[in-house]
Amino acid sequence: MALRMLVIALAGALTSSGATAASEHVDIPEGELTLHASLYRPEGVGPFPAVIALHDCGGLNQRPNTEAQLYSEWAKKLVGDGFVVLFPDSFGSRGLGSQCREHHRTVHAWRERVADVNAARHWLGEQNYVRHDRISLLGWSNGTVAALSSIRRTAAARTNTADFRSAVAFYPSCRR
Repeated sequence: MALRMLVIALAGALTSSGATAASEHVDIPEGELTLHASLYRPEGVGPFPAVIALHDCGGLNQRPNTEAQLYSEWAKKLVGDGFVVLFPDSFGSRGLGSQCREHHRTVHAWRERVADVNAARHWLGEQNYVRHDRISLLGWSNGTVAALSSIRRTAAARTNTADFRSAVAFYPSCRR
């Protein structure tokens, strides 16, 4: 109950920030997959720091309006603070809905979603309005597992990519 109250209070604080941001749809090539994403940008030419925001097991657009609105409010807050925000849709891009109740998932946070994170980072790195040395991760639940898996030294060594500037993990799974 306390966590729910904190989320409601945080959503209210984000909503009252006054920041506005409209998303644009972008497609990111990732091997044979096209990763769909929502991009939010601040006004101006940049370059701006960026955040790759990773949805929970419910997906980006398949959740009830309250969760979708919370992601939008986070984007507005971050854009208001001068960040580019990219929300890759790991499940919708693969034609999947919510994975919260799936016991045998085909998209794993520590494998496919790490590939999504790396594709998103590479795509952001090609944009002239993004500071390439200031790309961070933000994740919720299943997205947090993907974020933490993406910043592990072994993950960076396997992909020959630099580590992220920072990572914020909201309620990660305790299983791995």
